[in-house]
Amino acid sequence: MDQAKIARWCQALLLPEETDLVRSSLRELADYFGISVAEAQCACETALADSKREWESAPRQGPDQILDFYDRTRSYIFEHVWWHAVDEGVGAANVEILDYAARCGARHYLDFGSGVGANAILFARQGLNVTLADVSRTMLEFARWRLERRGLKATYIYLRQQDLPRGHFDFATAVDVFEHLVNPAAEMRRLSASLRPGGVMVFNCRPGRDPQRPMHIMPNMRPIFRELRHSGLREIGPGAKPLRDLGYYAVRRGGQWRLADLGWGVYDSLRYGPAAEAGRSLLKVFLARRDAAR
Repeated sequence: MDQAKIARWCQALLLPEETDLVRSSLRELADYFGISVAEAQCACETALADSKREWESAPRQGPDQILDFYDRTRSYIFEHVWWHAVDEGVGAANVEILDYAARCGARHYLDFGSGVGANAILFARQGLNVTLADVSRTMLEFARWRLERRGLKATYIYLRQQDLPRGHFDFATAVDVFEHLVNPAAEMRRLSASLRPGGVMVFNCRPGRDPQRPMHIMPNMRPIFRELRHSGLREIGPGAKPLRDLGYYAVRRGGQWRLADLGWGVYDSLRYGPAAEAGRSLLKVFLARRDAAR
């Protein structure tokens, strides 16, 4: 664990008069919601279970029902602030992304699925022009309050009513976002269109069902891989290895290889499409039966 990066993460998120990130985070929550620090800590400690209950309190079958969860959630704010305060690995990884953005010469930064605004705070403190975009009005309002409290300027996009500007950003992140999306391929296209030619996006994904987090609804990474190159995005090579080692992908929007991107897009559509998926399923069944027969 890189202690220097963890220290930079903590320093970025701390309120001016605080020295401990846990204490600072609890105080922020207490001030915003008008509760005591002790009540804030209790809400943080039960936030994961509370979020699960919020999700299961209503049907979550269609896009509107799913988006309604994020638009109304309160427990998710506590869960994310607490996670950012106590998980040192999260802080170190986000600072690694910031350093990579600096090496790329980034100036206009998009935090897609910005949540409680932690990465936006981190990047804004380094002088980048920051835009936060989210489908959750409650989380976006909380993030705005956090940045304004620190005297940090940013642009805010409520994705249920506004779209991303096209060809505007030279760097974007989608951290722990894609597993929540109803249509990850469509969002990949939208993100690609928001980047300038040569712009970079860093993202990760935690696919698969998680009983504690039923809001993780993407079973695997295939929708992303199927769309990536079709949207004009190419994975970056050795220069992004430190991020890849942490489980993040770094991709760049091409500007001069549209025909090649189209060809690779067709290939990926076939490789990760329904027919290929059916073939993989049949192969698994065949191998399982073969092993059982031995």
